[in-house]
Amino acid sequence: MIWMTFCAAYGPFSGMANAQAPMDFYQTFVAGGVSSGFADGAFDRARFHDPQGLAYDEENESLYVADSGNHRIRVVRLDEMNRVETIAGNDIAGTQDGPVSLATFEYPVLLTLLSPTRLVVYDDKSMAIRMVDLKGGKVSTLTKVGGVSDMVYIPTDDSLYLAEPDNGKVERFDLRSNLLSVVLQNNANMPHPKELAVLHGNLCLADRDLGSILEWVTPASSPIGKGSFSLLGTVSSVLSLAVTGDKLYCIDKTGSLVEVGNPSRQVHFITPWGTPFDNQDHGMSFIQPSFGPKAGFATASADTRKFFIVSNQQIDSVRDLHVENVFDMDFDYPVKKPKNTFRILAIGGSRNCVVYPIPDDPAKHLDEDLVPGGNTMQKTFCKQLEFKLNLEASFQDNKLHYEVLNFSRRGKSLSSWVYEDIPDFVKKYDIDLVIGMTEGSGYQDYYDKPLTSEGIPSRTINQDYLLKPLSQRATTGPASDLLKRCKALKIPVSEKQDSPGDGLWSLFCTGDAQIEKDLIQLTGQRLDMMNAKLKKIRTSSGKAPQFLLYYVPTDLFPNECCVTFWKALGDYYHLPFVDFSDTYNALKVVYYPANAAHYSLYGNRLIAEILFHYLIQNKYVPFSRNVPEGRKGFGDE
Repeated sequence: MIWMTFCAAYGPFSGMANAQAPMDFYQTFVAGGVSSGFADGAFDRARFHDPQGLAYDEENESLYVADSGNHRIRVVRLDEMNRVETIAGNDIAGTQDGPVSLATFEYPVLLTLLSPTRLVVYDDKSMAIRMVDLKGGKVSTLTKVGGVSDMVYIPTDDSLYLAEPDNGKVERFDLRSNLLSVVLQNNANMPHPKELAVLHGNLCLADRDLGSILEWVTPASSPIGKGSFSLLGTVSSVLSLAVTGDKLYCIDKTGSLVEVGNPSRQVHFITPWGTPFDNQDHGMSFIQPSFGPKAGFATASADTRKFFIVSNQQIDSVRDLHVENVFDMDFDYPVKKPKNTFRILAIGGSRNCVVYPIPDDPAKHLDEDLVPGGNTMQKTFCKQLEFKLNLEASFQDNKLHYEVLNFSRRGKSLSSWVYEDIPDFVKKYDIDLVIGMTEGSGYQDYYDKPLTSEGIPSRTINQDYLLKPLSQRATTGPASDLLKRCKALKIPVSEKQDSPGDGLWSLFCTGDAQIEKDLIQLTGQRLDMMNAKLKKIRTSSGKAPQFLLYYVPTDLFPNECCVTFWKALGDYYHLPFVDFSDTYNALKVVYYPANAAHYSLYGNRLIAEILFHYLIQNKYVPFSRNVPEGRKGFGDE
């Protein structure tokens, strides 16, 4: 009785169901539900009935859907929290042309967007190709063709190409003359053309039975239908083709996403927990494609290697970031930053990219090399931070998407490489914020590498240079001053050493003010020069990327000396620096075991939590709520 009263007053889970914005991650829900039906409105409450064909409109950020079972053409407004609305059609199957409010469709299965104002629909039951004038709000019939399994548009000749596997042919419909002609028939290379795509301006075809995927290379001076076939790859039982960038992908009968090539590559999806998975892992199918006339599959042209896929009664999106071979390097993010995306670059040494695994057997020693695959990038704090930002954005109706890229140099101090590598990387990938986990100093570079014209060490060690006595490799500036100060304080140093001290942290804990000043300059000069370069860069937002240094304690370093040093360096060069030692120390037992030489999975999650709160609270990361009118967020009354 209490439950019935609650539901009557509020509806089941009423506040929470409509509080979230769509989450944009590696594989995410776009719109729909687990069961068929019909409903427009919020993405999580919209319902489809056997959705099939998809078409993406980059200009208006809209995804059009052939909602076959509902005999409707629907659109997902991706720029309006994935709101779903009906463009044309109603629950009465028919072939009525005219205003979209009166027009009817009969099981529409294929969609092709000719321009932001023209959408072509193929009705499977009536075998009619229809044109929807999105600006004028009218529907008209262009022609009738039976047995069409796929349809694409090539703008160079303003024509639709239609695959007809049962008839063994491809036809061309010229939109200027409204003439239909056969361009391929009874061809031994492609006896039953079933799926089509356009790559490099050429028609790509997948055969129904052979599994061959061919590119029909047509010389510019030749009419379509003349040319040669080039094998792109072989995939069994292709259900749909799509192009992103200069790559061709397909969905096969198992629901697997495949990059077509020689050999073709199955895409593994990324979980937030660190384990890539195939579509059929453990008997569960992430992608459940339609086995009707068309398996819905489309690419987001503004976001390379992002795909929209119809899966059962809903639409999902997935990304292919090439996760199979990553270890030190980050995922293969597209160079072009997607719209409404804030990109963070995490830089550092091995602590930035390593997660030591926790064995199932508690008697086993914690060893980073014990468990194969234990160091997957998705388990690092960088990727956990990315996940937390996007998850919280979903809860808070925040329209922004967040990407945290990783750039690591194992065994290298930040100052040794960031000046040469990071500014170009930041410019290339349109980075908004650079966060650097402080490691060692890198001061020894000034003794084992010749100086450049800028007065900083060259990138590579020169063996002949190293054969010189130490004093001849430190003749000017802080490097010379440090060597003289060590001798004056009788700190053991010889001409055969690579550098004063042990190259690590012995000199940092002497308490000598002059030594600390020399080390600050030898460490901070290149960081300061890098930051100066960053300030001259302008991101797509029109702003310069921000830079933040931070410290997290580790068993590797004498932490008190390290913190004192990095704080002083930040003050000297006016570089933002934050010490997370107290917060990490206060919570590390809660996340036990958090770290040894490197951080465990739990330690990485703790660092992600600390960064998540600090970056938002101190406005390094924009994070504002965007609650549409009529909707409530979590905690709202």
